[in-house]
Amino acid sequence: MIDEEKDLQYKIKSRQIINEILDYGVSQKEIKTIIKLLALELEDTLTMKKIINFLDNDSNIENKSKLEI
Repeated sequence: MIDEEKDLQYKIKSRQIINEILDYGVSQKEIKTIIKLLALELEDTLTMKKIINFLDNDSNIENKSKLEI
């Protein structure tokens, strides 16, 4: 029960942080940059690399489709 309560508190706090960021007024590109910067703060380097690679690949796909237009 205690672990579930802690998880709920972490989720509430995380959601409050997200709301603050969104209230600040950020673009989609800025959100991706924030996610990438937060990923760099992770102690789990495998997860960090996966997130960064995904975002980098996503950016490459966006750039390629813009060039094809």
